Amino acid sequence: VCSSNYPGGACAATSTADGQYGNDEACEITFSGPVTLEVHLFDTESCCDAATVDSVQYKGTAGPDGVTASSLSFSSDSSVGGSGFKICFAPAQGQG
Repeated sequence: VCSSNYPGGACAATSTADGQYGNDEACEITFSGPVTLEVHLFDTESCCDAATVDSVQYKGTAGPDGVTASSLSFSSDSSVGGSGFKICFAPAQGQG
């Protein structure tokens, strides 16, 4: 799962961010079962742009690394952005 500033929407293993994500963006993802999140990049505006994982907000550079999740959403406000995020996931321990 990557922010919008990945070229062409590519979120491959070797992809890197390009610039900053946009203003007034939002997305929501519901996983088919519990997953463990692995953060490769996390940099959002610390006051106002947040990734929410199962009702817990993550902002700034403190991403949800190692968190078990069933959903993830992101929203940005109408001003300052950040480098974005790249979060991979795998079935949670004991799931499969």
